[in-house]
Order: sequence, then C-alpha cells, then structure tokens
Amino acid sequence: MQCATAVEPQWLAEMGPMFFSVKDSDTSMLEHKRKQKDEKTAMEEEMENLRKEQAEMEKVNKERKKQKRAKQQQQISMPGFKKGSSTYLRPKKFGL
Repeated sequence: MQCATAVEPQWLAEMGPMFFSVKDSDTSMLEHKRKQKDEKTAMEEEMENLRKEQAEMEKVNKERKKQKRAKQQQQISMPGFKKGSSTYLRPKKFGL
C-alpha cells in the first residue's frame, strides 16, 4: 500500500502515538493540562501498586523456596556431633 486517501485521526493517533496526536480545539489549555495531570497521577498510582504487588510476590516466592529447601535438606546424625554446632568435635585422646 503506497497511498492512503482517508484515515481516521483517532485510529492514526492510537496506532502511532509517538508520531501523531489529535488536537481537540474545543478544550481549553487549562482543561488539557488538568487532564494530563490526572492521567499522570493515575499512571503513578498504577505503577506504585504494581511495584507493591511484585515485591509481595517476590517475598512469597522467597518464602516458598526457603520452605522447599528446608524440606529437601536432610539431617544426618553423627557421633560426637552436637545439634546446633557447626563443627565436628574430635573425641578426646586418653593418656599422655
């Protein structure tokens, strides 16, 4: 398609918002700025909610992984090894 004779301006603005925009001549500059400010605050609230949701999901995933790891880890009992200590205690030698 090399040539377009008629295109709806709303469609064009929707498909390429970085290149095309529709100007409403019946709205004043104050209304336009207020509308942009409202859209910006709505987007910021949406982003904040998304961040909170992602942080909560990440926290839940970490907790699940931690519980899964605890289930997979097996406890091995060894003589001379006390529960809670991280090093192996050697048996004491008798004699000199």
